[in-house]
Amino acid sequence: MKGLGFASTAAVAAGSYSVLISRAAKAVDPILALVIVELTAVSIGGLVLCWRICSGTVIVNRIGVLLLIGAGVCVFFVDYFALRAYEAGLPVSVGAPVITAGAVAIAAIAGICIGEGISMLRVGGLLLVVVGVVLLSKS
Repeated sequence: MKGLGFASTAAVAAGSYSVLISRAAKAVDPILALVIVELTAVSIGGLVLCWRICSGTVIVNRIGVLLLIGAGVCVFFVDYFALRAYEAGLPVSVGAPVITAGAVAIAAIAGICIGEGISMLRVGGLLLVVVGVVLLSKS
């Protein structure tokens, strides 16, 4: 499936992100922590963007920019509330799967709403994710 390697790399980064912020949550104020995380991301993104501009491969349109602004608002809330959850003592082994399962459920529902097909196999996979998170949160 095209893009699966990119998605797998993103999954490794997301899991690592969860572990890193869970360890930092009690050592740094949540707002300062999210600013550090997001400024780091902006710095790396800025360097990559400069490289892309120099190679002439940047594509942009108004709708895309508006959608990305909405995504940026979502990133703020993910960072802030994940940090607050870990600061409150939630174990990363529970918090990360709960956050991930919520993201999976929202993405699956949104996919259906925008016309992506759904098979019984995908429904079964989604149910397994939900059951797994429930089991993790009970232990």
